[in-house]
Amino acid sequence: MEKIICFLTPPAGADTADLSARLRGEIVNSLQDDGAQYVRVCVDDEHVAHTETLRQGSTLSACWAVVSLWLDSRTRLTGMMAALNSVAATAHAYAVAESEQLKYEFDRNGARMEGLNEVVCFRKPAHQDRAEWLDIWLGSHTAVALDTQSTFGYRQHIVGDVLTAGSPVFDAIIEENFPSAAMTSQEAFYDCVGDPEEYQRRLGIMIESCIRFIDMETLEVMPTTEYNF
Repeated sequence: MEKIICFLTPPAGADTADLSARLRGEIVNSLQDDGAQYVRVCVDDEHVAHTETLRQGSTLSACWAVVSLWLDSRTRLTGMMAALNSVAATAHAYAVAESEQLKYEFDRNGARMEGLNEVVCFRKPAHQDRAEWLDIWLGSHTAVALDTQSTFGYRQHIVGDVLTAGSPVFDAIIEENFPSAAMTSQEAFYDCVGDPEEYQRRLGIMIESCIRFIDMETLEVMPTTEYNF
């Protein structure tokens, strides 16, 4: 089974609340009818409206939704992209290899997941070869991320193919689930509420680790609410 991640930007002047409702309703139904075994919808909606300070980057600044599809065959993707494009001005699709480092329990009933799903995209540093980059990111950095943050879900994706013409190129896409308190508290984000010194220590460790394998000029961070179908 292959995983495809799609980034959607809304049509000019569109009501994204209405688009989100359509996406989680008729569009998900269409995707499943076309053969999607599993659909995850992550949207910038009212539940994360107060987290804009967490958003970073400009390449995906207009993006409002991220849709993940699990397919038996990529040949089914054409109809699915048509459905997504019916609620989007642009849709960027990427085929990825997923590594789920931290699993969590959920129902595929379309209910809102607790807290925040932070979607992160980036490219590797130009000077770094792929083998070294993967070793740092999937090897040593994984433990750093899990040890310093309050994540309860953590998925790393190596981008294999860019499936839509004109889409920005990324080497990696990450999804990190955080508890609700992390939306407004950096100490909660770094799992050290009430200890500002420990927060500074963990923040420093995380930044030092990230700059080893991320081209920071390409970093995109999008706070979303997650729904699973």
